[in-house]
Amino acid sequence: MSSTQKAAEYRKLIRKTDFYEVFVVPLVLIRDGHKCVKCKSEKNLDVHHKHYNHDKLSLNDLITLCRKCHKKEHRGAPHGK
Repeated sequence: MSSTQKAAEYRKLIRKTDFYEVFVVPLVLIRDGHKCVKCKSEKNLDVHHKHYNHDKLSLNDLITLCRKCHKKEHRGAPHGK
């Protein structure tokens, strides 16, 4: 399977809301104590991919971020409140 095909399959997997929202997100939130790993906020939490590893979906590649830190992560800005 080519890297392009792997990337397409990965995107399909992530879009499967039932799988991602029901199984993956809760595991990451529990592991991270239902807190943003950057600023420790407990509000407006998202699960963020540190690296978009197209070969496999790994819980090690996912972290809990509050919406504010998540936006900063994508902009490359410093984290915190």
